[in-house]
Formats: sequence, C-alpha cells, structure tokens
Amino acid sequence: MVCMDPNAELNTKDFNNPERAKTWAVDNKSIYDPALAVKNDEGKTLNNGPIADSDAAQEVAVTESIQGRDAALAVEKKLEGEANTGLTEDQKTNLAIMEGLTIDAKGEPINTHAFIDKIDSKGRKYRIFHPSNSMVHFPSGSILNANQVVFCCMDGVYRIDSRDVRLPDDEIAEAIEWSDVGDYVNNVFVQGQAAVQLRMYYKNSSGELDNVFTYFRKLDLLESSDFKLFTNLITYSEEKGKEIESKKLKPELSAEKILDSIRNNQTKL
Repeated sequence: MVCMDPNAELNTKDFNNPERAKTWAVDNKSIYDPALAVKNDEGKTLNNGPIADSDAAQEVAVTESIQGRDAALAVEKKLEGEANTGLTEDQKTNLAIMEGLTIDAKGEPINTHAFIDKIDSKGRKYRIFHPSNSMVHFPSGSILNANQVVFCCMDGVYRIDSRDVRLPDDEIAEAIEWSDVGDYVNNVFVQGQAAVQLRMYYKNSSGELDNVFTYFRKLDLLESSDFKLFTNLITYSEEKGKEIESKKLKPELSAEKILDSIRNNQTKL
C-alpha cells in the first residue's frame, strides 16, 4: 500500500517518536508495522497497511508523484525485500555515492542537470550520465566514447558501449530497456565478472524494439583511470544537461509568428 502523506513519518505506530520511524526498517527487518496490517475476520492479512519506515514512505511517495503508481509499487516491493535481507556494505556505499552526486554535505541540491534518473519495473534505480553522439576527450586524458552510457546503481558504476544505437544522444537513456540492464547487473556482474558482451534491447527511432551487442563493463572507482572518467563525467554531464534543457526552452522559429509580428509592428507605425 503506497502512502502519499508528505508527513510520512507520522504514519507509524509510534506517532510521538519520528526517530523510531526513521530506523524502522533496520530495527524490524520490514518497512511495515504488523500491527497496522489490514486483516479479514479470519486473521489473514489483506494488505500490509501504511509504510511504517519514514524514509521508505517518503521515497515511495516521491516516486509515485513523479513516475506513477506502478513505479511506486515496484519501489515499495524492492524496499521491503532490502529490509528483509539487508544491504551489503558495498551497496550502502554505492547508494551513498548516488545520493551525494545530487545533494551536498549541507543537504543542498547540486548537479541539478547532470543526470537522468530511471526506475525499472522491479523498482531498481539508475542515475545516468548524459551520453554524447560524438567522442569526448577530457583534459585528464579520459575519453567518453560516442553513445557510451555510464550509470550508477545500487551495485556500482557501469559503462555500456552502445555505439551501434542509432539515436540522438538525448534519447538513448530513454530508449534503453533498463529492466534488462538491471538483470544483467544482478545475474552477471554481481557474480564477480568485470566485463562481458551482452545483447542490449532498446526502442529505435520508429518506436520498435531493437537490439545490438554491447560491451558492458563495471568501473572501479578505486582505479585511477576509471575514477578520472567518473569525475570528468560529472562536470561534462551537468553542462550537457543544461544544454539539453536550454534547447527545450528555446522557442521554435515559426514563419507565421515572425510575419504576424512584422504586420503588427507595421500597423503601429
């Protein structure tokens, strides 16, 4: 059950202790409070009731407001699974890095144009750098290849060499089937492999499902060249995002509007 209350920490059993709600999932291995579950006359649980963990409730509510109910339900299910099993230390570190890319130490937003955020059908989150249709050379010596997609997720930072995807650079991230990407991460890289060639599915310019073979690699941020590429990408992607945003805001050239303006000015002379 998705809780949309902006004061989500109040939707808990302990109304007067929001700090307890903040650590509910860790303390109870669940984002729900069994005492708030909705049950039938036979005692069978019909639904879990409102989310008792305040951070989880806020994340689900924000997801629903931005991406809709299906995405929110997927996130809610994923958060409950994580509460049941717990996160590894590496996953906690990766999530902290993802958050730190857009929120500074004072809690202020940063890099507001640098990333495309996606949630797949299983509730997995991806923070994606803006790709480029042409190769980018950074002063540090790092290179972003044409149509290369770099993204962060709970399990690390990854690079997809998608040079054969024939789409404008600002459409590539939207076209990728991220559920497939998440499955690759879980089923291949988590098993210890650093790189693999995989078939990637995406929607082509006609809106049809297409596929290409791609080289899929995990970046090691403790390794110098990967770290340089990662840090260079933050600055590049922020500027790229601003450029894309400005194009969206720029009014289209219209002959009809220009001529109307000329005629209106002539009548005032």
